[in-house]
Amino acid sequence: MTAMTIRARTFIAAAGAEPVHDACIVVRDGRISAVGEWHDIDPDGELITVDGVLVPGFVDAHSHLRGLPLDAHGIRPRQ
Repeated sequence: MTAMTIRARTFIAAAGAEPVHDACIVVRDGRISAVGEWHDIDPDGELITVDGVLVPGFVDAHSHLRGLPLDAHGIRPRQ
């Protein structure tokens, strides 16, 4: 099992979420297993420190157009 702990000055989990200050994020086997304040969580594995704000990646995970050309969806190219 591989593990790492990220300690961030501030962590914002999602839009509209309250920031967690002095945050602890534990990742085990590629999955987040714990999130909270540093003093509430036991760190595990390699320690990475972020002296700033940590946010999830900005990813568009809901697009039906990727991988196919627009004309395959019945959308004609602009002229």
